[in-house]
Amino acid sequence: MVGVAWLDAGPEISGRLVLTVHHLAVDGVSWRILLPDLFAAWEAAARGAVPELAAVPTSFRTWAHRLQDEARDRDEVRDRGEARDGGEAPYREEVRDRGEARDRAAELDRWIEILDGPAGDGSATPRQWGTWGERRETVVELPAEVTRPLLGKVPGAFHGRADDVLLAGLAAAVARWSGDRSVLVDLEGHGREEIFPGVDLSRTVGWFTAMHPVRIDAGPVDWDDLRNGGQSAAQAVKRVKEQLRALPDPLSYGLLRYLNPRTAPVLAALPRPEIGFNYLGRITTSGQDWEPATDGPSGGLSGGQDAGAPLRHGIEINAIALGDTLRVTWTWSPHHYTEDRIVELANAWSEALTGISRHTGGGLTPSDVTVRLTQDDLDGFGPDLQDAWPLAPLQRGLFFHSLLAVDVYTAQLVLDLTGPLDASRLRAAAERLVHRHPSLRVSFEFRDGPVQLVHRRVEVPWREVATADAAGVAAEERAHRFDLSRAPLLRFALVRLDADRHRLILTNHHILLDGWSTPLLAAELFALYTGAEPPAAPPYKGYLDWLARQDHAAAVEAWDRALDGLDDPTLVAPHAPADPVPPGRVTAELAEGPTRALTTLARTHSTTLNTVMQAAFGLLLAQLTGGDDVVFGGTVSGRPPELPGVERMVGLFINTLPVRVRLRPAESVGDLLRRLRDEQAELLAHHHLGLTEIHRGVLFDTLLVMENYPLDPRTAIGDLRLTSADVADATHYPITLLVIPGERLRFRLQYRPDVFTEAEAEGMLDRFRRLLTTLAAAPDTAVGRLDGLFRDERELLLRDWNDTAAAVPEATLAGLFEDQVARTPDATALVSEGVELSYAAFNARANRLARLLAEHEAGPERVVALMLPRSPDLLVAMYAVVKAGAAYLPIDPDLPAGRIASMLEDARPVLVIDRDWLAGADVSGRPAENLDVRPSPDNPAYVIYTSGSTGRPKGVVVSHRSIVNRLLWTQSRYGLRADDRVLQKTPAGFDVSVWEFFWPLQTGAALVIARPGGHRDPAYLAGLIDAERVTTVHFVPSMLAVFLAAVADGPAPASLRRVICSGEALPPEVADQAVARLGVPVHNLYGPTEAAVDVTSWEHRPEPDAGSVPIGRPVWNTRVYVLDPWLRPVPVGVAGELY
Repeated sequence: MVGVAWLDAGPEISGRLVLTVHHLAVDGVSWRILLPDLFAAWEAAARGAVPELAAVPTSFRTWAHRLQDEARDRDEVRDRGEARDGGEAPYREEVRDRGEARDRAAELDRWIEILDGPAGDGSATPRQWGTWGERRETVVELPAEVTRPLLGKVPGAFHGRADDVLLAGLAAAVARWSGDRSVLVDLEGHGREEIFPGVDLSRTVGWFTAMHPVRIDAGPVDWDDLRNGGQSAAQAVKRVKEQLRALPDPLSYGLLRYLNPRTAPVLAALPRPEIGFNYLGRITTSGQDWEPATDGPSGGLSGGQDAGAPLRHGIEINAIALGDTLRVTWTWSPHHYTEDRIVELANAWSEALTGISRHTGGGLTPSDVTVRLTQDDLDGFGPDLQDAWPLAPLQRGLFFHSLLAVDVYTAQLVLDLTGPLDASRLRAAAERLVHRHPSLRVSFEFRDGPVQLVHRRVEVPWREVATADAAGVAAEERAHRFDLSRAPLLRFALVRLDADRHRLILTNHHILLDGWSTPLLAAELFALYTGAEPPAAPPYKGYLDWLARQDHAAAVEAWDRALDGLDDPTLVAPHAPADPVPPGRVTAELAEGPTRALTTLARTHSTTLNTVMQAAFGLLLAQLTGGDDVVFGGTVSGRPPELPGVERMVGLFINTLPVRVRLRPAESVGDLLRRLRDEQAELLAHHHLGLTEIHRGVLFDTLLVMENYPLDPRTAIGDLRLTSADVADATHYPITLLVIPGERLRFRLQYRPDVFTEAEAEGMLDRFRRLLTTLAAAPDTAVGRLDGLFRDERELLLRDWNDTAAAVPEATLAGLFEDQVARTPDATALVSEGVELSYAAFNARANRLARLLAEHEAGPERVVALMLPRSPDLLVAMYAVVKAGAAYLPIDPDLPAGRIASMLEDARPVLVIDRDWLAGADVSGRPAENLDVRPSPDNPAYVIYTSGSTGRPKGVVVSHRSIVNRLLWTQSRYGLRADDRVLQKTPAGFDVSVWEFFWPLQTGAALVIARPGGHRDPAYLAGLIDAERVTTVHFVPSMLAVFLAAVADGPAPASLRRVICSGEALPPEVADQAVARLGVPVHNLYGPTEAAVDVTSWEHRPEPDAGSVPIGRPVWNTRVYVLDPWLRPVPVGVAGELY
């Protein structure tokens, strides 16, 4: 299949070597392998040496077998791999990889769409074009002034290839020639695609040529404008280039058309392109020996076919660049085209290409960029656009924060320079610095999502100021907000302090740079200032490309596992306003001893100082929030070690990620550190995921940052010396803690002054330092035993605020009432439906009934159930029970029968008093004097059933001692007088009713009894309060809101002196409205039934923007603790469980 002939022209003229090889054995690329090998072999032979040629890494045979497997459907490949499972391991592995790779058959629909349409050249689509011997040919050449820009400058300007330009001209020419813009063309390519890992075809000889159809459309072309190099030329090139980029893998057409038995018939039945196109590239000559001749139609590379061989296309176009001349060979079927028609088409193409070569513009197309942008978007950004990039994860977050009213993400590097300084040279260095880094020349826009635009040129903002107030200049620069749509997002200010002292201030938006990049830029700036040319840093785009290659689904899954079971966000400022404000800052440091101890602690447990800081910060948040499963933001470098040169890249790599710290009270500090280390290690490969992709909604509002930037403040710069360096930045989080390693750990806590005071921020930092000291001193201590309180704070919480001791007499409910009867026998005790009952009369009725109850075994440690509606009879029965020494059990008669039965079965009362029992009770003849029964203060006074956490009623027994303490405190606090009247409207089954029933009748006041069901009617209550001159009333907050609405349009009850609320959280707006509308104090009380009604109280004081109404301080002889999940007191202002 190879023939060689030497044509000797004599000693004075160069001879020619003619190599003839069958096309089955070689393609155009193969000659670029064969000829250098031939020349090298000749030179070796001329020296008398044995030729030694480089090995061929991959054989043509291997390639052919791989193509066969690549063409098969995925299921077939998998079956074939199983059938060959006994074969060699590398083949089995390749089949496995192939089965998980792209399914070539899935691209069939796209090829059908391309082929199934008009041919586009105005003729029919016959199956036979004639033979090679019948063909006609003509050659057209474009001169150097057209060829040079056409194949060089123009493709470069459009970020494309020569064939993009040639095909754009062809599409425009065929459309003008045929009248149809949709042009179907067969493209011939080299076929040596890099689709198999480990396959190297760089030295493989064979016929690899591949052919695939394309459908191209140059768009609505203004022909005259195109010929003159106008915008039509640009539009045609951009359109056709994008159509070519949108094709499936070109190799897949041949695989499906010829090697897949299922898809081959489908494609064979479709129309074939009438036009074939092949651009062979450029052949250059050097004038030296052993190089291809250039005087044939295709330079030194030519060939022939059998005269009877069929033509593959009606028109075939073969183009080759010979030096600076584009030579085009047109071959056509004379059975279907006349020569005149072909000449028309050839001339039209030449005119189109000549016009395109004259175009002086260029620009990007959507396939050039890795973000979703339209051609209109790219054209609208202007000719200065160099590239368009996606945003890194943190950049996306900062972009959206920039849309807020206040953008706090302005960073600043301040450098003090001593020595003679050339300001103009430093400015030139700054401009060179920005020119060297595309990432410094970006702006940001929103187009179907945020994108960053790289500009070719930007004007670097620079100003020089002579002043002693360098800090004021820095503050001005920080206050000047960046517009993210205008590049560059940095600026320089040089402050001249005196002849030999300057301060250079570099201010940038944080979206541009991270803390690691800033000192890299500073070092490069000063190197440029000294005249050096530092090595170019790897481009930031390489990192963005790396991000796009990461396994997003695996990262999401890993983070889902890491956050599984996290119930609530960890927020230290849950009510912070949405718009941030510039932060306040407090600083502190840790002494050298504890710093060394913490470093030793980290080393001992095979972890890092960063992990120790995370554990300590987690413990701090647990103290501040009362939780034991906390999460905060942690900043990671984001620089993947596998990315070459990443440590020298400039841009925003850092990412803010959740750090979850689950605290276990029995776990030692060392075990916590190791566990936290292991949990974080599992996420190392997934640090690239953005926070919004990890979790929807707010997860935390605090940030921990470990600063570790390569900045040496003692650098010499020629005659200059860098004497100090400082970095300032901010975040939107209410709390950001920055830790700066060194011989002494330094801390900078940034806080939002609209949320925290400076004192509160200092307190947090002090608490953190105390935790670190504790960790360093006691690494084996159980986490639950770490004391987070300062000594004076503990004293305040445990003793000072709980100093409620008060002397309470050994009394009972009956005794206190009887004492008051003795003091005011004739005073009104009860008022009901216009009927009044004096203390003496009420006491007499209760005494008589009590004697009857005693006869029914009512007495101490016994229970009597009361199933009566609200009425004087209920009061008489209730007082009779306690006078008999028993405990009363109120039961609403309207409750479901099952609930009543459950309560009775559980309490086992000696007697159930209902209307029927009371109607048959004969108390006549029984003495009206007080009974001699004197129950102990520790005997039960009443039993009340709550709903219970399980839904089953739970009985609560309250002693006389407990309720007497509560009632005497109430009188001490609120001081009822003889002219007071208390409204009794709370159902007896709720513990609030207890003080309504008993408090007023221990003080000489009167009790006004609302009618049954009246507590639900606000209009009735308003009328009753007004008619009976009620001074004291209780409302649950929801009913208070309804009551206020009912009296909104009329006069407020004039008799009221106080309103008491409990039973629900009291909204501040309701409390404010009550104070304003009723004109009396509103008291908020809180307490569980088990603690004798209430344990704390608070008189409401309206405050603007109050988020809640406090429950106040503890009542007499009561201690109240707010504890964390491990039953430790929490610091002041921290949420916890109330005990």
